[in-house]
Amino acid sequence: MLVTPGNIPSPVNFNEPHNSLLDLNQQIHSLLIDSFQESPRDSIQTRILKLQSEINEFSIAAINEPAQPINLHTKMQSLQQKIDQISTDILLTKIDSVNNELQQLLTSSFGLSKDIQDLQTNLINLQVKTAEMRYLLEIDITNHKLVKKQLNICQQKIHSLQFSTLLGDGQKF
Repeated sequence: MLVTPGNIPSPVNFNEPHNSLLDLNQQIHSLLIDSFQESPRDSIQTRILKLQSEINEFSIAAINEPAQPINLHTKMQSLQQKIDQISTDILLTKIDSVNNELQQLLTSSFGLSKDIQDLQTNLINLQVKTAEMRYLLEIDITNHKLVKKQLNICQQKIHSLQFSTLLGDGQKF
């Protein structure tokens, strides 16, 4: 069980000491696994192992020498508070780790921002060149249409002259 704000270990049931001790041991085991999954956190892991040892000693003492319910209740509350504190410390460590990563990303993004600005400038220049090329191409297309139209007019005049030459004497139709 990963300890996150949504699943901080629940308090134990102090009315059933043996089940409560098992629950405390399970919470400790989960905390230990979670602390190793993050990265080596020697101080937290040492605290967890020390607390696990304390719970084991308390479990043995509770079985061998039945304690007064008030002492049992007080000791279990103390153990639960220690578990809750370790859970909080693990969460704070995770938050610090994420904040450090965010700070590194932010720092590296400043270097990237210059590259991004250069890339944006290059893209804008490319857009301008593309627009110029399109404009020139439209002019060429328009000129081509005009030339083609004038060529057609010339061809019609040539055909007309050829036809009138065939009729002879310059008679026109």
